[in-house]
Amino acid sequence: MDRDTAYREVEQMLDALAWAVAPSKTEWEEYRSEANVGFCLAYNRYKPESGCKFSTWVYIYVYGYLRHLRGKEQRAYKRGCPTDPERFNNTVD
Repeated sequence: MDRDTAYREVEQMLDALAWAVAPSKTEWEEYRSEANVGFCLAYNRYKPESGCKFSTWVYIYVYGYLRHLRGKEQRAYKRGCPTDPERFNNTVD
């Protein structure tokens, strides 16, 4: 199965996962982009001989990927760490 065909099969599922995991609906597009990254990683790591359907594999992989991303953002927010790298460069001389 080529990547384009596989993507078309699970595209709606990726939308639903991003919508479910996004902390606010205004951040949905960012999580949708990350779901696409997760799909590419899942596609490359899928092994048909494992006996798992492709769509099930993608769901489990992308859901875990998005939850990990959201957890990373929440931990950084709780510690007061800026998530914007530019804020690290503003030092006082």
